[in-house]
Amino acid sequence: MKFEDFWKPKEREPKNSRALGSVIYDHRPLQLNDDDYQRVCQLPKRKGANFRDLPGVRVRSDNKVEWDPDVERVKLPSGKPLVPDYAMSFVGGSSTKPFGRLWWDETVPTVVTRAEPHNQTIIHPQQNRVLTIRENARLHGFPDYYKLTGPIKERYIQVGNAVAVPVARALGYSLAMAMKGSSDGKPLMSLPENFHGVLKGQKGNLGSSLDADERMKQKIEEMEERMQQRMHEKLNEQKDAMEQNITVNVIARLQRLNPDLRLDPDMLRFSARSPVDASSAQQAAVQPNNRPSAGKNTQGQYVPNVIHLLLFHLLLLPCLGFCI
Repeated sequence: MKFEDFWKPKEREPKNSRALGSVIYDHRPLQLNDDDYQRVCQLPKRKGANFRDLPGVRVRSDNKVEWDPDVERVKLPSGKPLVPDYAMSFVGGSSTKPFGRLWWDETVPTVVTRAEPHNQTIIHPQQNRVLTIRENARLHGFPDYYKLTGPIKERYIQVGNAVAVPVARALGYSLAMAMKGSSDGKPLMSLPENFHGVLKGQKGNLGSSLDADERMKQKIEEMEERMQQRMHEKLNEQKDAMEQNITVNVIARLQRLNPDLRLDPDMLRFSARSPVDASSAQQAAVQPNNRPSAGKNTQGQYVPNVIHLLLFHLLLLPCLGFCI
């Protein structure tokens, strides 16, 4: 039996049977450029396939590559060579990593930050693409509920630069044992046999019976909720500031038109009132001053302009609220 037949799920098993749901986040690969995609398509789908299997490449007895003088160099439709020069010269021509396919029974020694297949074995065993962000994250031990953000290339970088989750757990466990004095002052060079059970709260004395991954998921959800709440509060603060600035500008405009008007700033903020309340507030906010003023008509000749400005203010604030 082949290894890939051994690990593949049986037909009777549901395809989406996962403890944390059926949605897989970040399961998308970096889109290759046209030249690289055509190169990948010509690689055989077998174990150990790489650029050396492309026409025009010859392997010497010292396991280094050279151009085959009997084969004309193949060109792509773009005019670039099928086998790039950098693949031939990488590590002095001794590397098999450029445009290399992974295989089912192989390990991945390094999860890199770049998803280009130019100098790393990162091509899927049976599909003409590189590994997805989620596949790289799984290789690094990240649970499927982890969601990454940012452009595609930055998500690859986040995974590649991270410490492998199993390593982080082991280090955290060792540090906790040292803090509790459970290692008798000696270096903790090995983990107990029930290490995974201890992490899940099934054995040991870490305190909680809740699964460690589930606790982490809850913390992530709580953090996302707090971030959304803070963003909502920030938007409300910006909206209030804009509304206040508009109110100040309207008051200044009205006072320039008629200094004899007494204006209540609080009465000019109509966004939270109904139209009926707003109309009443409008009448209450604009009150002529009985104090005589030289050169000004106190019979209300500015009232039409005042009402127009107030109506403009009344209509503008709800629009701003809708846009925000």
